[in-house]
Amino acid sequence: MNVVPTTGSSATATANLTQGQLVCVQAIGRAGQNPRYYYVAAIPADTIAKCKNNALCKTYGDRPIKQIKPESGEGCHAAAPGQSVGNCAQGWVSADALDVFSNEI
Repeated sequence: MNVVPTTGSSATATANLTQGQLVCVQAIGRAGQNPRYYYVAAIPADTIAKCKNNALCKTYGDRPIKQIKPESGEGCHAAAPGQSVGNCAQGWVSADALDVFSNEI
């Protein structure tokens, strides 16, 4: 979603991710101590060093993404370590929709 949904907000989907898509959590929206939403960006698994020869990255890896609002015609790619640019799907998702891993897997 383009914004964290709140009562009366007009949050809209920016992309539809397939179950198991590997994403990078960039921010957390909390209610008290509990995560409610994560701001995530879908990133290519081959841009993550710890994904090389890692079975977990086959379970959670690159999946089809349906872009609803593409930002550019340039494909998503790594510009620098930890920095993806181009048409990378990103936005807020419900905490219930993710399996979260720490420290780059």
